[in-house]
Amino acid sequence: MPIRNSELSGRVGKIEGLVDNLGFRVQIGEQSAAATAGAIKEVQTSLTVQGGDLRVMKEILQRIEATQKRTTN
Repeated sequence: MPIRNSELSGRVGKIEGLVDNLGFRVQIGEQSAAATAGAIKEVQTSLTVQGGDLRVMKEILQRIEATQKRTTN
């Protein structure tokens, strides 16, 4: 049974709609991945800063502790 032009046009239209939908989904996925990567970078930067702050706090506390030990001895 041969396929009519109108039937082919309908099928092509449906396939084009599916392709457009998939293209949109891929685009949204890429944007989401980029946003997630940016958020991860911000978290890494924040953790690096906090790690530096903790090292400074540790050094300060060690100096305070050393001073207290000297004054009690």
